[in-house]
Amino acid sequence: MSNNQFDPSKASCPLWKLIAPNLLCTLPPSECSAAECSLTAPLTCGGCQKTSYCSKEHQKKDWANHRKLCSPFKIVQKPGYGRHLVATRDIKPGEVILEEVPVTCGPKQYTAPVCLGCHKLVSLSGYRCSGCEWPMCD
Repeated sequence: MSNNQFDPSKASCPLWKLIAPNLLCTLPPSECSAAECSLTAPLTCGGCQKTSYCSKEHQKKDWANHRKLCSPFKIVQKPGYGRHLVATRDIKPGEVILEEVPVTCGPKQYTAPVCLGCHKLVSLSGYRCSGCEWPMCD
């Protein structure tokens, strides 16, 4: 594999087990997420696939803590549909289940002119970008 290609075996995301189940992964084994346990954890939470446990007993013991952090969905692969999210529990109306940072941000479409660097109001008679002529801070 060339240096500029993504190597999933170097990714730390446990969702690769779902995305590419046949991929031989060389990640170091996880430690149990239960309090005061550092055993190797071959079991993964069936809900979020992010938390690992050494045994079913430790998973049950830790559920009260993990329940608050466990994602309400999992990623699955289905022929004809591809990868998609499936709820792993009842989701309450208005509950936030997924948050993403915006790819880009900028001023509203109809607004007073603002600097595209810091979004502060700028004067139309002030400094302008040499490339696009948009008003900017000095």
